[in-house]
Order: sequence, then structure tokens, then C-alpha cells
Amino acid sequence: GHLLPAGSSGGAARRKVMMLLQFLGEYTEGHFQLVDRLVASLWKRASCLEDWETIANLALPGGEHALTGNIHTALVHLAEATVRLAAHDVASDNGSAHAEAVLDRAARALSARLPAFFTACQSEPAAMRRAASLYRHILGHCSARRNQGGAGAFCDGLLAGPQGEAAAEALKTAFMRQPDPDTLEYIAEAFAYLLDLSERARPVILDLTGFLHEKMMKLVPMLSGETVTADVPPADALLAVATRLRILAKAVDVSLCQVRSFLGAALGLLDDRADAVARGYQPATGPLLAVTLLELLVIVLMRHAAALIQPDPLPHCVVHDPINQKELKELTLTAARDFCKVAAELLQSDPVPHVRTAALATAIALLTSWANAVRFTEASRADGLGASPEVPWLQLDDQLAVALCSHMGELLTEANGVPPDCGNFAALPEPGNPKHTSAFSLVFASVHQALTSAMGNGAGEESTSYVMSDSEKVRMAALACNLVTACQHPDVADSNLPAVVLTQALSNRDDLQEVAWMLLKRLRKEAHMQTDSASVFFKVLMHAVHMVHRDAGVEVASDLSVRLLQHTGVGKLALGMQVALIAALQAGVQTAIMAESSPGFLEALVPWVTKHIVDDALLLELAAWVEAEGPSFASSGADDAAATQLEAAGVPAFLAACRATAARGERQTAAVPLPSMPALGEAAPDTPVAVAETPGADEQSGGGQEDCTAMYVADEEHLANAGACAPAAAAKEAAPTPARRAASTTTPAKEQKRRRVGSASAARHPVGPARALAPNFSQH
Repeated sequence: GHLLPAGSSGGAARRKVMMLLQFLGEYTEGHFQLVDRLVASLWKRASCLEDWETIANLALPGGEHALTGNIHTALVHLAEATVRLAAHDVASDNGSAHAEAVLDRAARALSARLPAFFTACQSEPAAMRRAASLYRHILGHCSARRNQGGAGAFCDGLLAGPQGEAAAEALKTAFMRQPDPDTLEYIAEAFAYLLDLSERARPVILDLTGFLHEKMMKLVPMLSGETVTADVPPADALLAVATRLRILAKAVDVSLCQVRSFLGAALGLLDDRADAVARGYQPATGPLLAVTLLELLVIVLMRHAAALIQPDPLPHCVVHDPINQKELKELTLTAARDFCKVAAELLQSDPVPHVRTAALATAIALLTSWANAVRFTEASRADGLGASPEVPWLQLDDQLAVALCSHMGELLTEANGVPPDCGNFAALPEPGNPKHTSAFSLVFASVHQALTSAMGNGAGEESTSYVMSDSEKVRMAALACNLVTACQHPDVADSNLPAVVLTQALSNRDDLQEVAWMLLKRLRKEAHMQTDSASVFFKVLMHAVHMVHRDAGVEVASDLSVRLLQHTGVGKLALGMQVALIAALQAGVQTAIMAESSPGFLEALVPWVTKHIVDDALLLELAAWVEAEGPSFASSGADDAAATQLEAAGVPAFLAACRATAARGERQTAAVPLPSMPALGEAAPDTPVAVAETPGADEQSGGGQEDCTAMYVADEEHLANAGACAPAAAAKEAAPTPARRAASTTTPAKEQKRRRVGSASAARHPVGPARALAPNFSQH
């Protein structure tokens, strides 16, 4: 189980490796992917898997003991599985010292031999795929060790000079020859690491980029209508080139910073497709090419946005890109706006659902990356690391917001139609976790696979009869919601998208409920950090309840309020959070009274009061404010008509709930003194509130690991009644209404209505930001 001494003989290790290979040949019957299980069982137990000189001598051609054929393929699988397991252990800090030693030996033995290793594997696609994966892990380890310095300094010399150039040439040749997309992805990742390790690799990679770039620019006019005689159809040739550029764009800027020509040509193809579809014509750009171009464009725009917003110093992700600041300053923002416009057109009119899903994913990803680049730049300014001119801002316009919300509703409608015990999707990535594959990558992997499979089964290029499996429907909807969860763009936060995601708390599927709790957890964490975010937090919750109320009525909206408030807090909220919640309730009162289309809306907000997470004094002040200001919001000036309007809005039940909850708190006053509360309308103090440790909401409800104890003030009586969202005391004193009595009985029809409401809300009300609520809602 220990690493072999550096000077030990390889004869014994070679015999052991051959024994393992014979075992694989005997029992796997060519299914060499099963080697993963073998390596996992022998990890830290078989020293032969750590003798990389022996493995290299067996794998490389020309040696005395070099292997060929299936046994060579099995050896490559064995080596890749060992390196992948070691890299996983290093990333997860699970026995990382041993894993780093294994990777160090592999790097010393194989880094400089990459060309020979690829030559030995190039005739076997399965071996080539594993070889590319093997070297992406080795080069990634070398890059990480180089950044660490100290003990990892030996990696500096492994691929310096001619060795790095030769490795880049070998990767370049394989990238042009291999057709397998997974192999190309692994090679592109290896390119990204090699750029950090060798200066002489950059010209080779840029030469490859220039060749593909030039080829695409020649093929685009052929697809635009010019008559050209060619052995390969221009659409197929362009798809092959665009696929390689899409994959290579993850390592380097494949546009060569030629924003006008390259992005203009690709956007033109997508615009032609949107225009042809809208007119009822057959588009020249097929769905698979359209999806490929969407992903290619958004990756290039992400790189341009990073270089534009933070020019000095450049972010590490674009430090090897060719940069033309003049081109970036003049055209990047315009190109991003044009991209959003084309994405909106595709979302509105494209008949292929996978193209619409790709447009949704790219639009949200672009807004997310733009907002992140601005945040990182502002942070670097605050730290004194650099200065840059005024940051350009990419906005979400109403057309795109409507289109995004409409398609999100379609995805959720299909996903909620899947039975709860079918198509479960448990591998939801955590936004921002580098150890998880991003939701963006998972969406496009699914879309490419679905379109390629459909075309292989004989479906036409523009077929609208793509049939998605139950698991694919749930997967697409969950990943789309996950993209919204990761987006911190203020325009997205002010749109309907977060509210639509939160309505999935009503879903009968656990995986869709989980996306709602992930978004709620992120918003709640941000709300605890600053007062402005607290206002946004309760505004989004209010928006979700209002959306459901319009679609499904009081009882379903009240159910959503109960579920959301269960994950908001236990005990009294911190002072800033209390003030933000009261402000949201004031806006809700205005909305309920002013909007004639919202009868009984305040009854849906009763759980916000009876949850008893706000100080009693604030509840009484809120009740007094509603009594004093409520009639002024009524559209009719007559007293009788105004009273009728207030009754319809649910004001009496709301006031009774406020007073009953406050009276219950007064009768059972806690010994812990509460801080003084500001008057209604006053801003919450920015100073932190001293709090005692109490269980977080996620801990009590069984989900999440976040520690939110600092958000709450200790109150033993409220902790004991944390689960009671409609206390008996409040229920006795609150005026019973027909809607409230109906809500107490759940029928199959009501349950079905509750399950459908989240997706239906998005489909029926794809209106823009929180302007759908009271006019002054955004001010609160």
C-alpha cells in the first residue's frame, strides 16, 4: 500500500500490472470502463499502480515490453482511472498527500512523453479518449503545483521549452483528427493548463485557433445562400468547425478578439434562422448548428466581458487571449445586446424546444457572467489591486424577460407533469462550486446529446416532434432553475424568474422543490449580510405569493406563504430583516387594496404574521398603519364602497391576525429583552445585532447545511412554536372567511391545482419585473 522506493526494480511491478491486465481481458469482455471499480478497490493497496515508469514503458511504443491491441487499451484505461481517482482525492482533501505523491510520479513519468503516448493511442478511439483524459489530469496537477510553489516547483521544468511545444503540437494534431466530442473536450482542457505551463505552447494553440477561425469565416457565406460546389455540404462542414471552435473557446479566445467580423458572422446565422422561422421558411441553419453557435458565442462574449470590465490586471481566465482593447470597448456591449435580442427572438419563435432551451441557458449565463465580472472588478478596486474606467452594464430588457419567463413556464409545466416516482434528478450542482460541473455545461451536454440522437434516429433537421423522456424533462427544468439561482444580476432579481423558481416549493416533486430551497437559501444568506439584500429577499417572496394568488387563489397562495416562511427563520428575525419584512407587508397591503384583480390577497399573507418572527410592537404598528392608511388606497372615495373594497382585499382578517399574534406574544412575554424597534418607514440600522445562537431554518426543516443562527434573536417561546404558522390563538380571534374555511380541506382537485400552479404562473404572467405589484413596491 505504500509508494515504491525511487530505485526499486520494475520487474515485479510489471508482472503485477500484467496480471491485472490479464484479469481485465478475461472478465470484462472488452468493457474496459469497468476498470474504474478495480482501481477503486485496489487504491492504496496495490503498489504496482504507483509505479509510473513501469506503466509508461508498457504503454509507449518501441520499448522492450511495449503492449499493443486490446491489452494496450486496457492499460490506458487502468492508468487513466488511477490518475482520475488521485485527482478526485486531491480535490476533495481525502488522503490528498498520498494522491499528490501518485500524481507527482505520473507527471514525472509521462509529461514529456505526451507525443509518444498519443501516437500509440491514435488508432483506437476508446484508448485516445482515455489518453486525453489522463493528460488533462496530469497537466492540471502540474499547473496547480506550479501555482503552489515550494515542493511543486519541479513542474516548472517538465514542460518548459521544446517539451511544452512538442506537447502542444501533439494535442493540436489530435484535436484536428479525433471526432469524439469527449476527446476534444479533454484536449481543450489540457490546452488551458498547458498555456500556464509553457510559453512556447501559446503560438501553437493560437495557430490552431487561427486555422479554424479562418475556415469558419470562409464557410459562413456558403451557408448564407451563395451557390458553391463542394464535396461536403457547407452546413455539415460548418457544424464540424463550429463544434471544435466551441470546445476550444473554453481554453482561448477563438474570435482572436475580432468582435465585428467573427461575432457578427455567427450572430447573422442565428438571426437568419430566427427570421426564416418567423416567416415560415426552411432555415439554412439547422437546430444542432444553432445550439452550437449559441454556446460558442456566449463563451466568447464571457471572455470579452472579463477582459473589457477588468483590463488591468487581466483576469487569469483570459490572460493568454489576444486582446484588442479598442475593439472590445467599441463593440463588446453592442454585441452582447444583439445576442440578447437574437436569443429573445429564438425563444419566441423557434419550433425546436431544445433550441429555445439553449437560448434560455445562454442568455441567463451571459447576464450572470457580466454581473460577476462587475462584482469582481469592484472588489479589486476596493482592495487597491487596480483601477478601470466606468464599467459598462448589460441590462435585461422586457422582451427577453418575457421570453425567458414564458419558456421557463413551459419547462416547469412538462416537468411537473411527470409522476413523482419517475425521472428523479438528484445530481443538482451547487452554484459556484468548482468541484461540480456547472448547470450551463450540463444543459448543453443534454441538448447536444438529444439533438444528435434525434438526428441519428432519422428525425428531420427541423422536426418539432422531439420526444423527451421523463428524466430529461425534469433534468432540463431543474437545471434551468439552477441557472436562475446562480444569477445575481440585479435585473434578473427584479424579474419574474426568481419568483417562478420559488413557486416550485408547491411542486409534488422533491427535486423541483430543492431548486426553490437552493434559491431561498442564497437569498436568505445575502439578506443577512446587508439591508438592501433583505429588502430584495422579501420582495421576491412577496412576488412569488402574489403570482400564485393571481393564478390559483387564496388557499394555494397561503400554502406557498407557509412553506416559504418555514425556511425563512426560527424565532425572531434580526432587526434589519424585521424592518424589511414589514416594508414588504406594507407593499402587499397596497397591492391588495389597489388591485381589484387581487381579492383576498391579504389572507394569503396571514402566515407572514402568524409565523411570529417579527416583534409584537412592529405588528401593532403595522395594524395601526393599515387602519389609518388603508382607506386612502381604495379606488372609491365613498365610505361604504371603500369598506367593501377593504373587505374584499382581506384587510379585516389581516388586522385580526396582527393583533391576535401580538396579543399572544404579550401574554407570554419572554425574559430576553428585545432591542428597540424603529418606527414604520424608518431604515434599519446598519450596525450588527448581537444575537444568541439558535437553530437555523434549514436545520429545523431538514434541508441545507448553512448556519444562519446570526439572523435570529433568541426567544424560547417562539422556538417552541416555530412550526406553527397559524397558531390557535390567532385562529380564534381572526375573522373566519369562506376562503379560509375552504383552505382547511384538501381535495384531489385542490391538490392537482396546487401542483400545477408554479409552472402555470410563469406561462400566464410572463410580465417583467416586480412592477406587476404595487407601483411603489420596488421602493421598499
